[in-house]
Amino acid sequence: MRTSCPPGIRPADFARLCGTNKRTLLHYDEIGLFCPALRDERGFRYYAESQCDLFMVIRGLRDLGMSLAEIQGYLDERSPEKLEELLCRQQQRVDQERARLDRIQRMLNTKQNLLSEGSRARTGQVLFLPQEEEWLVLSRPIDSSDPAVARRALYAHLADCYGRGLDDGYPFGAMMHSADLVRGRFDRYAYYFTKLLRRPDGPDAFCKPAGLYGVIYLQGDYHQAGEAFRALLKAAEQQGRQVCGYAYKEGILDEIAEKDQARYLTKISVAVK
Repeated sequence: MRTSCPPGIRPADFARLCGTNKRTLLHYDEIGLFCPALRDERGFRYYAESQCDLFMVIRGLRDLGMSLAEIQGYLDERSPEKLEELLCRQQQRVDQERARLDRIQRMLNTKQNLLSEGSRARTGQVLFLPQEEEWLVLSRPIDSSDPAVARRALYAHLADCYGRGLDDGYPFGAMMHSADLVRGRFDRYAYYFTKLLRRPDGPDAFCKPAGLYGVIYLQGDYHQAGEAFRALLKAAEQQGRQVCGYAYKEGILDEIAEKDQARYLTKISVAVK
């Protein structure tokens, strides 16, 4: 005996087709949001192929954060004009979410690169290495050895960077005039900075120039950098080089990677000629 074809797609098959489950379909049916196309004389529910697109749109709107009540409100009053308004509004949310995820991805990539650099670093050894151009955003000028002055500049700098979305995952760093290093003033900061992967907008953008730099990695408390600076200056003198421009002190491995401050790793670099 030949059986007749079902009048539509059974709930279990429709759920598999749309990547959902029968429980979700039942709930949507109960609240009147998304109902089967038909029911047979026995009360069995069936969905039409044409309902797949509607379900996928509902699921996409849910993924974007719309509530079921908001989706129901649109469906009750749907029209081409309201659909255009809804699509434009949700496209803006997608763009914002994409930008947020891009920032997170840049942060993750940066942290991985810092880990890689830290694994290759040899602490206490001075090297003279070519460095590529880098873009920084600077704090207001500090030009002081007073921790209170520096602290106020740092807090203002961090608040400004976070407010402008200037965060590619690099820890903040400190800059010192090379002339202060020569005088032994290793705790006198000129600026705090945040490194970025692209040129920032605004007058506080600063280009760390490409060129030859003396580089040393410090393990331990980055405030206790006097010995590392003296080693840098001595190595430059031995090679007949002069430090110039700014010195840069930046975290490589910090509290994100290490519990023990004695294992923190800081990169110190200064341009030489």
